[in-house]
Amino acid sequence: KKMINKQILSKVLGKSTWTQLYQTQRQDFGRVRKIKIWKPAKYEAIPPYQKIVMKDPFEYPLRSREEVIKYQEENPPDFPFGFNITFDHENTPHGRDPGDHKVIMDFDMDTMKLTKLQRRRLIALLGPRYNGSSKFKLTCGWLPTREENILKLLEISRELYWEALRAP
Repeated sequence: KKMINKQILSKVLGKSTWTQLYQTQRQDFGRVRKIKIWKPAKYEAIPPYQKIVMKDPFEYPLRSREEVIKYQEENPPDFPFGFNITFDHENTPHGRDPGDHKVIMDFDMDTMKLTKLQRRRLIALLGPRYNGSSKFKLTCGWLPTREENILKLLEISRELYWEALRAP
């Protein structure tokens, strides 16, 4: 067997020549492949009782609708809210201004006298309408008249308030 000593060869040929020689020898014997190791994205062998599950922040017993209505009769809501109504009496050449019937209702959560859980529930119900402050707006403009939009907003706000009161 004829063996080539790396140290002797690198002294004689130089470092760059040695790497060229080594690469040509590798190509002669065939292509060297990298070993691919399959790694699963998710390890499925963990039984369900050992998996970490996030606790649902709203996992508590809710009060019934009748209890909420009874509570509201005993403690009627006395928080203020405001309406922003656009009055645009000028008719456009195409007919009525499309924003003429839009109604915006403003609320302040601090004046609603909600418990901590009720406030968190109201924030979850508001979704993207909640911007981090205690004030929020509800907007309605999809019904044809302003009066219908006001009634719809009053209905939506009542349902939101009652659903928030269902939390303990």
